[in-house]
Amino acid sequence: MPALGEIALLQRDKILGWARDPEGKGPAKVEVCLNGRLLRTLRADRPRHDTEARQGGKIGFRFRIHGTLWRYIHSRDALSFRVAGEELPVRVNNLKLRAKRNRKPVEELFEKLANGYIVTKKGAVKMSIHLNTDWQHAVLDWYAQARVKFRELFGYDLYVVSGTLLGLVRNDGFIPGDDDFDTGYLSRHSEPELIRDEMAHVIKTLRDAGERIRIGRRRNLFHWKSPAGLEIDVFPSWTRGEKYFLTFAIGAKCGDAVRKGFVEREMMGKPVLAPIEAEAVLEGSYGPKWRVPDPLFQWVVPRSTRLEMRKVKLTDEQMNWLRGDPSSPALSDESPRSQSPESAVDGQSPLS
Repeated sequence: MPALGEIALLQRDKILGWARDPEGKGPAKVEVCLNGRLLRTLRADRPRHDTEARQGGKIGFRFRIHGTLWRYIHSRDALSFRVAGEELPVRVNNLKLRAKRNRKPVEELFEKLANGYIVTKKGAVKMSIHLNTDWQHAVLDWYAQARVKFRELFGYDLYVVSGTLLGLVRNDGFIPGDDDFDTGYLSRHSEPELIRDEMAHVIKTLRDAGERIRIGRRRNLFHWKSPAGLEIDVFPSWTRGEKYFLTFAIGAKCGDAVRKGFVEREMMGKPVLAPIEAEAVLEGSYGPKWRVPDPLFQWVVPRSTRLEMRKVKLTDEQMNWLRGDPSSPALSDESPRSQSPESAVDGQSPLS
């Protein structure tokens, strides 16, 4: 019988593998286990990372371990990955363990998982946000404050995107298993290099205004933290022709739908901004089956979209500039207000 799969690399920030369904019925379901007990299930439907990708097809998967999960891993062999009950071999194990004094009892983790916590797609241990009503109301209040600040500074409004938009339209709330609050701004630019330079100026301006901003690891989005520690994710978005782009993963044929503008909707009794044609945007982003819940969903980004997103990635010089390095080369003069506010799409114009 051919091998069902393999873990090619096992390390805290990057776990890469591939797997086949033994019955050939579709993408394999990969169980991530700790001490033999299930943490989360992944779906092997990504391109393989290695040179055998052309032969292997889309049977790859990836994962990582957040610090909130890392504290429960006590040995290099504690994590295992199974397909149809068979454990996948590990080719390279680079796990380096926490000091014993920083570890937590494994039973504490499984008690949390039995009481509303989940292991997220980012490998974090977190209360599922669809159950955490305190978080829901607090993050919606923070989003409302951020919208006002963003409009005042840049003439853009923050609208809900990705999983938050999906929850709003499909679930009338938050999606089980989701772990963040997603927002975007629709740039008046259409070229990725201008989007990138604009984002650098947005981040610098927010930081200079005293806001707590953390740049995403892909350098094409950022996280905006409230004084109380709540975060919203902020993604640049733009349209060009029939396409709508949203970092880090979306390049969809719904540009016309997005250009129709935005409208206030209600989420958990509080106002949020959403595309007028939200259903068309969701279908473009998630495909025709977007109304069917998919707890194993992971973004699989087409090559053409990946190339677009790379152009939006902040450069090393921009990162140094944002860190306050005076020797960093000056950026372009392309700022969020470099074009007249009237050129913005309806629903994204400044406050009157």
